[in-house]
Amino acid sequence: KDYDNYEPSEIGRLYLNKPIINDRTKHIANLEYIIVPGKSNDLWQALYEEHEFDLWVIEKGPLKHFLKQKNTETKMYLWFLRVFEMPFEIIKSDDFRPGTMGNFTITNEATLEKIRAGFKNGEFKQVVPEDEYLARRNKIEGIVSKYMK
Repeated sequence: KDYDNYEPSEIGRLYLNKPIINDRTKHIANLEYIIVPGKSNDLWQALYEEHEFDLWVIEKGPLKHFLKQKNTETKMYLWFLRVFEMPFEIIKSDDFRPGTMGNFTITNEATLEKIRAGFKNGEFKQVVPEDEYLARRNKIEGIVSKYMK
């Protein structure tokens, strides 16, 4: 799993000793994505210089991940996570099963229904304010567009 072996940058090293409690959470994310030329060193360097993806050494992080992909195409996916805080916790052992790429999938139907209702009823608070999220996403998309062929 190369995503477990990214080499942190100087900025990333500041976070290494922060505890991560991953058996329960009050956070959930909507996933969105754009197509990127993932094997472009220039793209990752530009994102790094703009303080996006600056937690890793580029050649030993995101670029390394994309270069290892067997996909011969140069276009790949970059995910955006729109994170929300819920008024309740979900528990790894009760609500999840392992997914792909180090992610977990919620499989408890009652929990899924509670989450669907929470989104529908506006019960969840977006962690990063919408305007800030969109500004950052637009910035990244602008950088990416310069490297698309």
